[in-house]
Amino acid sequence: MTAPITQTSEQRERAVQFLAHQISPEILSDVRMLMQNKQTPWHLAAHFGLGLRVRNSLRDAGLTFDDVWLDDHWFELVEEAAR
Repeated sequence: MTAPITQTSEQRERAVQFLAHQISPEILSDVRMLMQNKQTPWHLAAHFGLGLRVRNSLRDAGLTFDDVWLDDHWFELVEEAAR
């Protein structure tokens, strides 16, 4: 059995700071509002829209993550950036 893929707290923090400056304040505000609805995970509908842009932006900026990890956790980075 393989160990779960994790990222360092430094990698996560760099990505969160990048996204906090890269994503428009309006979208971050929308994310904060959507996060309040605990019954409907906001990120499922955004996976191929905002999620794809976020994942590509992080890669383009040289912020490297395991692709599988990033595909599963991109929205957590956005949520942290929105807080």
